[in-house]
Amino acid sequence: MKYLINTLCLALCACNAPSMGYRDLPEFTAQVGGANFTIRADHDRAEALRTNRMMGARYAIVAPLAAEAMAQVTGCAIVPGSLGGDAVMITARLDCP
Repeated sequence: MKYLINTLCLALCACNAPSMGYRDLPEFTAQVGGANFTIRADHDRAEALRTNRMMGARYAIVAPLAAEAMAQVTGCAIVPGSLGGDAVMITARLDCP
């Protein structure tokens, strides 16, 4: 039982963990279309982590919401064709003025 609880705690702690290249960047939150995101951005790249449950969440549904959230937070446009990831973690290249 002790191992199960420890494993569960570790799994829950990782829910909002950024990928390696985004670890030391400041985080911002945004809500778009019923999806909550934690956004981290640096110069010409950004990462959005969806932090809430969504029924039927698929990449095709979440990606445009994440792109809008990244654009709102950074003030930059998303480079067309640069979105990647899955229904939870989405990355993009930014076109900043």
